[in-house]
Amino acid sequence: MQVPASFDYQRAESVDEALELLRRYGEEARVVAGGHSLLPMMKLRLAAPEVLVDINDLHELDHIVLVGDELRVGALTRHRTLLESELVGRYFPIVHDAEKVIADPPVRNRGTIGGSLCQADPSEDLSAVCGALHAHAVIRGTDGERIVSM
Repeated sequence: MQVPASFDYQRAESVDEALELLRRYGEEARVVAGGHSLLPMMKLRLAAPEVLVDINDLHELDHIVLVGDELRVGALTRHRTLLESELVGRYFPIVHDAEKVIADPPVRNRGTIGGSLCQADPSEDLSAVCGALHAHAVIRGTDGERIVSM
């Protein structure tokens, strides 16, 4: 049986609280939402954070909204939500095509687009799709927000 090293657990109730926890714990903290990338790495002891910051309650990061000609997708949006979204299907059918082959239903039900993209696995379908679509990521930290081309 693979068991991760011991760690502390903090559940953030706001984006500001999550950022404060990440600032406080620094390099020893990791964000967790779906956990499909981080938890297996922890079980294999390839990652051993001292604290997990759970962001599952940050509902403001779970959205798909059309603003002008931009489709804005929150970091906590689950793969299943992307796959089932009429907006995504209408404006970016390539995302639907990619989501159909991402892992299996349990992963699609819990895994998030933010976690998938932050893992930066070059074989992960959404990274390639976001690059092809010239997508941008809005990254927020204690020093404010910045927009990064994917």
